[in-house]
Amino acid sequence: LSIRGSQKGINQIKISDKTIWAASDNGLYATSDIGRSWRRFFKGVGDEERKVLSISEGSGEGGESGEGDGGGVREQIFVGTMAGIFWSGDGGGHWERATGELSDGAVNFLAVDSQGEVYAAAPMGVYVSHDSGRTWERIFVTSAEEVSDENGNGDDGDSDEILFSPEAVTSILPGETPGEIYLGTREGVYTTKDTGQNWQRLTETGLGRAEVNHLWFHKGQLFAATSKGVFVLSEPEGSWKNFSVGLTEGNIVYGSSLWAISEEGVFKLK
Repeated sequence: LSIRGSQKGINQIKISDKTIWAASDNGLYATSDIGRSWRRFFKGVGDEERKVLSISEGSGEGGESGEGDGGGVREQIFVGTMAGIFWSGDGGGHWERATGELSDGAVNFLAVDSQGEVYAAAPMGVYVSHDSGRTWERIFVTSAEEVSDENGNGDDGDSDEILFSPEAVTSILPGETPGEIYLGTREGVYTTKDTGQNWQRLTETGLGRAEVNHLWFHKGQLFAATSKGVFVLSEPEGSWKNFSVGLTEGNIVYGSSLWAISEEGVFKLK
């Protein structure tokens, strides 16, 4: 893939079924033939709309594929841009802008769970849509100013349940049961079992204050790529175990199954 123009940055690569997605500074591209041909599915209007930060898919009703793409593109596509969320219900043929708070501003991460609930991370918090992206509800707050405004009493920022960074949420991972969500943040890992009505921070034992860059499941266990290596959650012991034996010291930015990507290169667990 060679992107034309001056804006060529790739912000996210996502692989699903036979489709490889590339969220770029110049729109959303996809290939269903392992890169022999690419199609731009979303280009936006203006620099902010054109800069796609995140991409996720939903099965949609009927689960039909878009035309002319070799059957690799599902019906519902969600993109997070510097100018809000856009979604398509017909495989990228037509696009609509999200309403409310997510109609403008950066949307850094998107995820769709097995029930079709769509989750989005923006500077002011994490949001959920129960109707395929048409409307959104905030379920996790990351802004100290918002807490103060809503409480009307000038929150002092000491609560463990609130994060005070515009880029606090770094990863959204749907769990294995409906309503279960895990958030990777700059201040540890949070989870909810009821689609965001109640949140709790997972134990810091073993993990400390390491920044969490990415979360994933492997064989039913929760893994975290962090600024201090790869960690796995040991639920019986209630602690995190360092899983970085043989891995170069440094910031692990992404992980999946047996793979880890760090600032020093790509590693595979033997």
